[in-house]
Amino acid sequence: TYYNELKKNSLIDNGRDLFPGMMETILGGMYPRSDMDRAKYSTWVTEARDTMYLGSHHNLTFGAEYRKLKYEGTRLAGSPVGLDKDMAGHEVNSYAGYIEDLWQVNDKLLLVPSVRYEHNSQFGSQTTPKIGLTYNLNSNWRFKSNYGRGYKAPSISELYMEMHRAMGSTTVDIYGNPDLDPEKSTSYDFSLEYDKGRNFGKLTYFNNRVSNLIEADRLYGTTYTYVNVAKAHIDGIEAELGHRFGDRWTVKLTHNYLDAVNGRTDERLNYRAKNTTTVQLLYDDHKENGFSAVLWDQFSSDYRFDGQDYTYNTLNFSFRKKLGSGFSLYGGVDDIFNKKVDDIYIDGRMWRIGAEWKW
Repeated sequence: TYYNELKKNSLIDNGRDLFPGMMETILGGMYPRSDMDRAKYSTWVTEARDTMYLGSHHNLTFGAEYRKLKYEGTRLAGSPVGLDKDMAGHEVNSYAGYIEDLWQVNDKLLLVPSVRYEHNSQFGSQTTPKIGLTYNLNSNWRFKSNYGRGYKAPSISELYMEMHRAMGSTTVDIYGNPDLDPEKSTSYDFSLEYDKGRNFGKLTYFNNRVSNLIEADRLYGTTYTYVNVAKAHIDGIEAELGHRFGDRWTVKLTHNYLDAVNGRTDERLNYRAKNTTTVQLLYDDHKENGFSAVLWDQFSSDYRFDGQDYTYNTLNFSFRKKLGSGFSLYGGVDDIFNKKVDDIYIDGRMWRIGAEWKW
């Protein structure tokens, strides 16, 4: 069981002159001089699971969880741009139970059937079954496949946001939609994997059919709301090639091709790149108190946003250092060369550092 809390406060001031009287009122609506945001997120989770070994062929895992999510903030209150915004809050509770069987049918075939039941305080109950298989063609080649149904309830922001936020020389308005329906999906995939000596690779085809996909939709100008896309078709191909240089260094190349379209209009869906390629250099000394890191370059082409395609590239780095007794330090830098694409909210370099203690 655990509880976490995150508080965020932001203040922006573009430094322009303050005009007197009515002129400031008029200009402030078009070009806000200053703005603020305040938010508090909290999560309470209790979960438990156990595994039973039934004979020599079945590993049965079952469990349950309870989640309470709460969000309070100025972006839920509908206050106008300025330095004196109200706060509003909402919370969502859910509980779930699941069971999964690792069934070793024979030396070559592994089946993994599972089922999950979830109840959401706002959207009721849903049951989602899944099944996966792995077949070892020989000692170097594997075939994998999965089929299942999915379910995703709208978030608090998607339901209740009423945000008026100064961004540069304009104001962005985003409205939640309390009439949203949960997303439901049916998906399957097929993979062929290879691993021999220092070389490895994988080729995967995936296919998702989603009903009530939740998307941000532009009403006009910089005003958006959340809507359900009645039908969405999302399929693609993932490829991976890698080589190990000894026990510590690995280089890996991946490429993802994605075809995501509205099932009714056949138009491409927003917030997704058609092609994403990464080159990764990984290091891991595999020691109990060891160090691991990854440097990767990501190239995205034909990223769709508001009917336009964008192409961009970022270089990134992350690391983790174990210090024993379940304690570790981690950190990294995203977008090392400070790439900025304002239209799609790529805001430049971001660094992070943290610590984790498990006991």
